[in-house]
Amino acid sequence: RAYTFQTFRAFAIAAGLIFMATTLPKTLSPIAPEKAHVRQAGRYIKTLKGSETFRVFVFDDRITFYGDVKAIFLSDLDERKLLEKIRQRDAFYLATELKPWREHFPRIASDPERYGLIVAKEFPVLDKERLVVFRVS
Repeated sequence: RAYTFQTFRAFAIAAGLIFMATTLPKTLSPIAPEKAHVRQAGRYIKTLKGSETFRVFVFDDRITFYGDVKAIFLSDLDERKLLEKIRQRDAFYLATELKPWREHFPRIASDPERYGLIVAKEFPVLDKERLVVFRVS
């Protein structure tokens, strides 16, 4: 029995729709769903932003992207330089995941309040870690 072009076309369209329906949910999932805390922190910082130029110390500039603020990269600083920038109030906030924070700035991370960093908000991360937003005071 010979199939007509119309039958083949209907079959091809149905197969394509079934394929899309089964694969689309997987292709629309976020590339890195574990980074939702970065977006949340950025949106939180955006609510704090005033009209002046707003700067935030970060390791991950996606935080400042979502917050629509200027980044000052912590990876470019050592503890002495960071303390100097905190004293000069070069940024209003510091946002970081705790693991790189503790590794790169162990002395400041051990007692952030002593160095003028007050916890403003925390965001949960996978594996019982946190992203912390500090207010520079």
